[in-house]
Amino acid sequence: MQLETAPILGFPRAAQLRRQYPIYPFLGLGTTFMGTWAAISLLPINPDPAGALFNSALAMTIGLGITPAIAALRNPQTILRAEHLLVLAPIYWLLLDLLQAAYNLKGVDRQSLEGAFIAIGLFVAGVWISALVRPWELPKAVRSAATHTLTAPLLFRLILMFFSIGIFKFAYACKFNPLLMVFYLGQNRWAAPWARGALGGTDAFLDHLSYFGYLLPALTVLLALRSRKFNARLLVSIVLTLIMAVFLAQGGGRRIIGVIFGAGLLCWILEQRTLNLRRFLVVIASTMLLLTTMQYMLEFRGVGFQALANRDRQELQYKHLHVDDNFLRLGQIVSLVPKTFPFVYENKLLHAGETHSPVLLAGKTHEFRL
Repeated sequence: MQLETAPILGFPRAAQLRRQYPIYPFLGLGTTFMGTWAAISLLPINPDPAGALFNSALAMTIGLGITPAIAALRNPQTILRAEHLLVLAPIYWLLLDLLQAAYNLKGVDRQSLEGAFIAIGLFVAGVWISALVRPWELPKAVRSAATHTLTAPLLFRLILMFFSIGIFKFAYACKFNPLLMVFYLGQNRWAAPWARGALGGTDAFLDHLSYFGYLLPALTVLLALRSRKFNARLLVSIVLTLIMAVFLAQGGGRRIIGVIFGAGLLCWILEQRTLNLRRFLVVIASTMLLLTTMQYMLEFRGVGFQALANRDRQELQYKHLHVDDNFLRLGQIVSLVPKTFPFVYENKLLHAGETHSPVLLAGKTHEFRL
């Protein structure tokens, strides 16, 4: 697949992008509306039990997914357009737990659950509406940076530099003692000396250094694609990427591991000229491996990786692919937000403790359970 590029800037013309990577905003708006309407219509009288919202979640999933699926039938790479990724995101982050009957929704009334589905529909409708508007032109500096070619030697130097900066946070906390670093890798996420304190501290800026390590998977993928064969530089890059990933995983942030390796996978997909069956299977297998890794992170982050040695004696906590109780929290937010207190105007928050804390709002004292 060879794209004709625009003059001077080296970017594909917008018309060609629309033809080769199509999106259908009007169809998306229609299916989103139908999916939202169906989800609300299928809400049971008693939505509390786990699995009660399966039909509603399935209807919403079909409504959100059908338009990206139609576009992907024309060109599979179209699924990687930002609009499609944003439209499909609520299926994973909000609806997957409902499809798996992961938890009950006790304490959230039916009206609030309707509001949660409407909120999802409004978000996705906003994405499709934004797709109807012509995007702003990127600044020239950004366009110039995007056209810069990264050679294999430059990629390797970047990997070495970013690893050194990213690992500094962990090494500094252990006084640059490798044995101590390895020891704390086995502890739970709060026991490691590099864990941020409850109130931060003067060294909290060190947390931001690990962000450089987030780039290693994508850079290693690019290095593998730029290298004509497996060599020492690629081997070192893979090892450094895995080391950084283990330290990042010890913190228990599943989204971090998902994002950095997901970025590497997306980078690999975008570098392919076509997506044949073999490459598609590679994507599916890599995604399943990543989701499995994130699931095991959830199991071990409270006890540390040292518990892996005793895992045959312990039962796994989750029997389903756990995301988070995001839909439940969304329903609770919808339930709470309309019940706001009057504006505080010149009054201020006077005190907040741990439980039943008195708060002065609009001249009146209210009790909050925190």
